Parts: sequence; C-alpha cells; structure tokens
Amino acid sequence: MSFLRMRSAISHLLPKIYEHPFNKALYQGILPKRIFRFYLEQDALYLHDFSKALMLTSHRCSDPNHAKQFKTLAEEILDTERNLHFKYLGDTRSPGLFNFKKTPIEKIPAVSEYTQHLLRAAKTSPVEEAVASFIPCFWIYSDLGRRMPSMPDYSINNPYHSWIASYSNDQFTSASKSIIETAEELYNSISCPIKHRNMVSAFVKSTEYEILFWDSAYKKMEQSNELLSRHQFKVR
Repeated sequence: MSFLRMRSAISHLLPKIYEHPFNKALYQGILPKRIFRFYLEQDALYLHDFSKALMLTSHRCSDPNHAKQFKTLAEEILDTERNLHFKYLGDTRSPGLFNFKKTPIEKIPAVSEYTQHLLRAAKTSPVEEAVASFIPCFWIYSDLGRRMPSMPDYSINNPYHSWIASYSNDQFTSASKSIIETAEELYNSISCPIKHRNMVSAFVKSTEYEILFWDSAYKKMEQSNELLSRHQFKVR
C-alpha cells in the first residue's frame, strides 16, 4: 500500500511532470543542445551525490539483502555518471558529443538543495525515509520513459531518442521496481502512522525537487532564447 499512498500524495503534481515544458521539448526533439548539456552537467553532479546517499544507506540497513541492493545501486549510479561524462560531456581525452571545452561546474540551487535533502535523509533519517526519498529519481524517469515514446509528436529520429530510451531499459526498470518493493517491505514492517506519513513526505519532497530541476533547466532555455533574440540583427 505504501507506493499507492505515495503516488496518491503527488497526484496534483503528475500533470506538472508529464506536461512540463522541458520534458515536452525533450520528447518533441526541439530542446536546444546547449540546454541539454546544461541539464546533463547538473545531472552528473546530482548522480555523484545520489550515489553517496545510496551507499550511506546501505551501511545503515539491518537487512543484508537491502544493504547489498543499495550498495549495488550506488555503484551502478557511479557508472552512469561516468558514462554521462564520456558519451555526452566528454573527458580530458575527448570533447564528447557537444564539442565544448570542459570547465568546472557548480550545482545550481535546485540540485544543491535536492542532494542535501537526499544526503541528510541517508545520514540522519530512519532508513525507510531515506529509501522513500530515493524512489522519485527511479520511478518518475521510468514512467516518463514509458510515456514519452507514445506521444503523437514523438519520433525515433528525435536527437534525444537514445537518452529517453535509457529511461525504460531493463536495468533501470528493474532498479525502479526493486526500490519500490523495498519501500513496501519497510512500510509494512512499521506500525507507527507517523513513520508512514514521514515516508510519504520524503517521497513528495523529492518529487518536488525533480520538478524544480526541470524548472531551472527550462528557465535557462528561456533566458538563452531571450538573449539570442535581443542580439539578432533586424532585416532592413
């Protein structure tokens, strides 16, 4: 029942997720490359801290199966981060697909606050809350990966097709399913209604941060478009 309760708690946020301008531009294939790069750079920073949070939680799990699960997820997330840098952003040997010079990047506020929320939960909150806070990163993207290709204006010629397809690959889908199942186990092992509510609250807060992340990326796109329009030469 826990995940059904969590999903019910964000029912008012689901339209914001599915209809977010950033996500629409992504599946329509019209998201500017520079904005996608900005998003990926921030996502790489996010994944680095997310992996830390998963590993911290693995050390606090009393169930050895859960401990192994989160250790494995932490290692897979680090692999994902490395693949992001190599394939899309490049490393010291290669400029990547974007052909931009690599420079140090700082977290934007939305990402910084999100990762602080996850790390704080992993360090000091009950394990079940930490697990609940991790679910949106898996479930939301898995859900988007299933939905986006079915949209009428989606095309496999979309330049971001491979990225979107990664949301729904077997490994990611399995990870999403397994973490939800773990949350269910932890939820059912607890009889305290307050602890149940705290799990739901942790899930909702992470969902809100996911939306804030897209808001920041889309705002960056709007600012870039406005800047370009101001510098365009008018035809006489």
